[in-house]
Amino acid sequence: MEFDLLLFLKEIQLQHGLRAEDYARYRRYTTNRLSTLRHQLGLVQDSKKFQPKEITPQTATRPEHLQLLLLCAERCWAAAEEMQENRRNVARSGENKPPGGFPPSDQFRKRLNKSVKWASKLREVAQTVAGPRLKQETRSYALEVMGRAAAAHGAMAEAKNFFLRRASSIMPCVSAALLSSGCCFLPKPMRWMTGWCTVCCV
Repeated sequence: MEFDLLLFLKEIQLQHGLRAEDYARYRRYTTNRLSTLRHQLGLVQDSKKFQPKEITPQTATRPEHLQLLLLCAERCWAAAEEMQENRRNVARSGENKPPGGFPPSDQFRKRLNKSVKWASKLREVAQTVAGPRLKQETRSYALEVMGRAAAAHGAMAEAKNFFLRRASSIMPCVSAALLSSGCCFLPKPMRWMTGWCTVCCV
């Protein structure tokens, strides 16, 4: 199985909000796209009884199965960034908090932990069903997601290690695609850790 994961990721990010760092729009897009994919793949739940319909190496027969796992990870990350953006906006404006307040910072980290779970699942399934290039791309993506989560937990040394491993593991033929995809949407204080800061921060 082969498809260009990095190109797919770059396109949906740029076309659906992240060009302007609109994480709420991107989260809504991933939610809608996930619903569409689940219907296309026959993974919708019966209304009478819940039956887990997991994607495994045995059931992943189409690129859309891997796209679904990727979008699950992206949705969790977008939701986490949306929470943080809302907190920053209110802090800057001095407005009153909405009823119920904001989710605690732990909720932000939990969302990132979930994104790690989905990215790891994507890498696990791809190791069995994907071709060499797609395997490399899923490993690289998983390392980036782990780096984001580690940085959010304050483990900067661990985060730097993840980002440097990502930079060194990706194939030269897709380096340009990486530079214009996920790295550019990391918060600026974290970009230096990816190993590409001189390009991304220009």
